[in-house]
Amino acid sequence: MNNSCYFSHDSNAKNDENILEMRADYGWEGYGIYWALIESLRESTDFKLNHGKTKGLAFCHNLPLKLLSTFIKDCIEKYNLFASDGDFYWSESLNRRMEKVDEISLKRSESGSKGAAKRWQKDSKAIAKNSNAMAKNSKVKESKVNKKKSINTLLKKPSGFFGPTPENISQIKNVWNEFARENQLPNISKTTPARVSAIKQRLREKEFDFEEILKKIRGSPFLLGKKNGWKVDFDFVFCSKNNYLKILEGNYDGEFSPTPVAEEWAEFLDQHAEEKC
Repeated sequence: MNNSCYFSHDSNAKNDENILEMRADYGWEGYGIYWALIESLRESTDFKLNHGKTKGLAFCHNLPLKLLSTFIKDCIEKYNLFASDGDFYWSESLNRRMEKVDEISLKRSESGSKGAAKRWQKDSKAIAKNSNAMAKNSKVKESKVNKKKSINTLLKKPSGFFGPTPENISQIKNVWNEFARENQLPNISKTTPARVSAIKQRLREKEFDFEEILKKIRGSPFLLGKKNGWKVDFDFVFCSKNNYLKILEGNYDGEFSPTPVAEEWAEFLDQHAEEKC
């Protein structure tokens, strides 16, 4: 089964009280339109659809524009099947289901990574036991080179950036924690649903170059905590749509340091505290 197209669907959804209200007005045609919209939401970025693009959606589903516009409005205001912020609309039920799908996929991926790590560790011990000192040193160096190569190979896919899959999300966590360990930065213990959502959003942005961001951080005394004691963390990079661009553009390079004025430094800390996932 292709997970890129998957979402769970209750077998008795037709009897949901809100859907029954909708069916009473629109019949089975409305039921079909509802699930067509759910499928479109599933395929869209962040599982949201733009109110301003209903005309194209009507053409896609071969429906009269007036009928589809009224149906969407009723699903929001009358049947409580969709939510809206005025610009976009979405299904809370679909979002909850997709969070569960992502959590399950991520757990499976992390479980597989841990199993592979244990097997690798076991094999490494067996090799080390039967090797002399020169061979052992050689293998340690080779392991480090291969590890770096594997990370760089993943970071430099033909597309230029990660695809938002559970495997790549897990890899990003591992790469960040290794980088954090080497540079005395905060690591992350959990990829929460909020962090998974933030990672996916960043990875859809072509400007997001994770390898270059890590290089920039490594060269910034401020981001490494050598100026005011504040250190960059995972959420600072991923949970804001602007911070990583500032890093790439060199805003924190060299001798950068926020003004030592207490009020303004406190404002800087408050601002970035709000950007936690």
